[in-house]
Amino acid sequence: MPDNDLFCEIRACFYEKDKNKDLLDKIKVRRNRNENEKIDLQRLCLRLTLTLLPVIEYSNKIK
Repeated sequence: MPDNDLFCEIRACFYEKDKNKDLLDKIKVRRNRNENEKIDLQRLCLRLTLTLLPVIEYSNKIK
């Protein structure tokens, strides 16, 4: 039968490892979400630019 203190220490190490892994996974998910939001924002800006380009050209012709 293993010593209870040793068993508790081993279990605590695995708990810390799992907790750290969970934190790293959350950070990765958050980082991916930020990257996706940045890409979406770039697409939105491009779409907005392409939408406004004819309006800008038309206003320049009127001047």
